[in-house]
Amino acid sequence: MEYIGNAISNQPFRIFQFHRGGDISDFLIEVSEGNIRYWTDVDGYPELVTDNVSVLLDEDTGSTPLDFLVDEDSGDFLTLGIIVSENPYSLEDLDTIYFTNQGKYGVLVQERHPPLYITSRADGTILTESLALERIPEFVYNDVNSPRIESEAGNWRISFPASWQSNGFIYTVGYNGVAALETYEFDPLSSANNVIAIKAGLDAAAARQGYTTTFLVEPVVDTVLTYDVTVTGPNSGWDIVITPVYGFAFIPLALPPLAQPKAGGDQVAEPAWSYPLMVLHGVDDHYYKCILTHRSNLADGINEPGVGTGWELFWEDLGIAIPDGWDYQYPTGSSWADDTVYSPMDRGFPTVAVFHEQRLILMANKDNP
Repeated sequence: MEYIGNAISNQPFRIFQFHRGGDISDFLIEVSEGNIRYWTDVDGYPELVTDNVSVLLDEDTGSTPLDFLVDEDSGDFLTLGIIVSENPYSLEDLDTIYFTNQGKYGVLVQERHPPLYITSRADGTILTESLALERIPEFVYNDVNSPRIESEAGNWRISFPASWQSNGFIYTVGYNGVAALETYEFDPLSSANNVIAIKAGLDAAAARQGYTTTFLVEPVVDTVLTYDVTVTGPNSGWDIVITPVYGFAFIPLALPPLAQPKAGGDQVAEPAWSYPLMVLHGVDDHYYKCILTHRSNLADGINEPGVGTGWELFWEDLGIAIPDGWDYQYPTGSSWADDTVYSPMDRGFPTVAVFHEQRLILMANKDNP
């Protein structure tokens, strides 16, 4: 065990190694309740990763000169600060967080929260963002323990199976296909508690969509298993879904990459997760593949793909045909932009399988999981 520095607080934390490989140094990820920090090696000493951001400030903000560094050439104020990314984890979550990475992409997974993507950029900055879960369809299933929800005159009737009286089922509540973020526990002894839980779930599911729909939940006399729900107000015509949760089926599993042939028919295999960084440039509507790390600079006139001289050191012209993997890797497009770091290191995605919120997620392209 080696001392590397002080934690962000006196609370428990976890440390994970982000292994980037090659001649690029690894860094450590410090995960604590609500925060993520990053440690790197600087001349043999561990230091927290910082971020330089140029910000032009109004002189009347009331800030003191000690708060900012000033770029003498541009007049911009340079804020120098430790990168601290937010996370949704509680102290109880820390023991069940898993991490893996491949190339410059990493992922943190925990059974009660959406996966978090961590990108180690070529310019030394780090980006942490949640996976686009809405792109992944939910499993829809019914079994002997699934409640029945039937349309009645002016309301819905929810009928829980008899098995719920002997088991403390956990369930989710959804409205118009959107589930509340919380789970609820069925109380086999109290209709009143179940009324409160069902209404709370419906209110939360509606609120997530900006609805002001009103839900009146009433128990049917002499049973704890049946409830009538009257829905009124705006957006009152959508369906109600109650789904039992059978525990978290959680698989923090690293999967070996499969092989796929490279474009061009040379039959040379490369990992199936490996895609080059590509852009589409509007000057000639050609696709280009990055072959050398650089920061784009329109003013210097040497690394704009397809323009001037010298750009072939940084880019390979792929022509006007849509290259293999483009639609998958860039579902929203990827146009060349000025003042942007491009690198052939943008290859590979961490491969992890996890179940979350009725979704089976095979971690791959974060924009198209």
